[in-house]
Amino acid sequence: MELEQRVKALEYEIKILKNEIQRTLKDVQTHVIAKYTASPATADAVMETGIKKVSRAEIRQTQAELVNEAEKERIAKFTAWTNGNIARLGKSRVTRLADEFAERGFLDHTYHKLVLMVASQTSENGPLKAPLTLILDAVLKLDELLDRKPDGEEALTLIEEANIG
Repeated sequence: MELEQRVKALEYEIKILKNEIQRTLKDVQTHVIAKYTASPATADAVMETGIKKVSRAEIRQTQAELVNEAEKERIAKFTAWTNGNIARLGKSRVTRLADEFAERGFLDHTYHKLVLMVASQTSENGPLKAPLTLILDAVLKLDELLDRKPDGEEALTLIEEANIG
């Protein structure tokens, strides 16, 4: 029951963050359009940003892509993975796994930060010892979440090198 409440609280916080990101992107869009267009009437015209040409339509599409349904589902899966594995493995092992995946370039900054944020929200530290099979299962499931082909041998190497086992 407590886990469900924490998940709901985190989902609520994610909604708040999403809204803040949307507002920030809207502010950025407004500033870019004001700076690079002659008037609001030409806002859909292509503007030169110094890096590449960006149209207002492209900016809107990028905003939509950042908050699409698939992303929300993925965030929920990462949150569930984190909470479930904190209970099974312990907070420090989960954060070390996330750190190791990020260091190796498997886990991008956004999801690394999400895992660390979710872990920081829990007061549960988990068990002092965790069987290797549970740690291996967590690594393989994280591989699946990242759309990577789970590889038991690579997972064992990662566990050993990160001194998680």
